[in-house]
Order: sequence, then C-alpha cells, then structure tokens
Amino acid sequence: LLSSQYATGYDMNRPLGSGEHLVWLYDREAPLHFAIAATIVGKFSDRELKSALIKIQQKHPLLQVCIKCDRAKQPWFVKQEGTIPLRVVERQGEQNWQQEVELELKRPFIWYEAPLIRVILVRATDLSEIILVSHHSIADGLSVSYLLRDILQAIAEPDRQDLPLPKHPPFEDLIPNLAEFKSDRLPT
Repeated sequence: LLSSQYATGYDMNRPLGSGEHLVWLYDREAPLHFAIAATIVGKFSDRELKSALIKIQQKHPLLQVCIKCDRAKQPWFVKQEGTIPLRVVERQGEQNWQQEVELELKRPFIWYEAPLIRVILVRATDLSEIILVSHHSIADGLSVSYLLRDILQAIAEPDRQDLPLPKHPPFEDLIPNLAEFKSDRLPT
C-alpha cells in the first residue's frame, strides 16, 4: 500500500487495478477513450444539464478522480476537485453529432486532471444529442450507458435524491483468490 510519505497532500483513493493500469499505459501512447451518444427528443436547458452533471458526479466516485503517480511511479486514482466539462454546440444537421464524436475521440484526456469524462451537447430546439466521452480506465460502454440513464433521470427528476455509490474496487479484488479456490476444490 501507498504509505503516507508518498501521499504529499493528495487524497489517495486507491491504486489502479491491473486492467485499469494497462488501459492507462496504452492510452498514453494511443488514445483509448470512447464515446457514447444518445438522441434526446424534447426540451431541456443547459442549466438543467449542468445541474444533472453535478448531481451524478456526486453519486459516482470515479467521476471525481484523476490519475497521479506515487514516488515509485505507481498510478493511483486520486480524488480531485473539478466539474465535468460541458461543451454546447448548435446542431447543424443529422450528421453533426458524428462529427463531434470524431473530434472528441482525437482529443486526449489529461489523465492527471479530474474528471476523466466530458460531455458534449449538440443542441437543437426539440431534438438534441448528448455525447459522453470517457477515459477507459474509469468506465466501459455499459457503465457509461447507466451513467447516461442517471443524467437523464436527474434532468427529468431534479428533486430526486440519490445516495453516492460505493467506491469501485479494482476488478481483481472482485475475483476470489484462485489458489485458495483450487486447493479447496481439486483432489490432491
């Protein structure tokens, strides 16, 4: 574990798991982030979306982190203040959202600055697209689909109070110790 001498003022959450570490290393050479987009029929304001982003950021711990390295150069998720960036673009046509996704996938994340997600609203009067772009170390496609659901719920039900989710452990912490599993199950 990271000793307090390495913390140097950062609120260290946890080290990256092996998969998260691999994604982080790969992303440093070639962007590995991804985007998910949804077309929304109806009206909502930029202010409503910004409020929803603040709300979901408080609910999801990994939307509050960046990646910092300790003195041994091991990467850690570190909680850091920062709001989810929202960029608003006026919708120019049916293909406009695809151009925005292409642009965002070329734009790297600054992994040592929180948060590791950004949102683009391609806005029109009654039809808009919301694009979520995430660093792959904090999310996958399914988790960002749920995140999109949470954003839309927060817009539709602004007074709804959700409890923060528990901190997400590294994937390997969710798998039972294989050596113990084998010794209990295999004949000797």
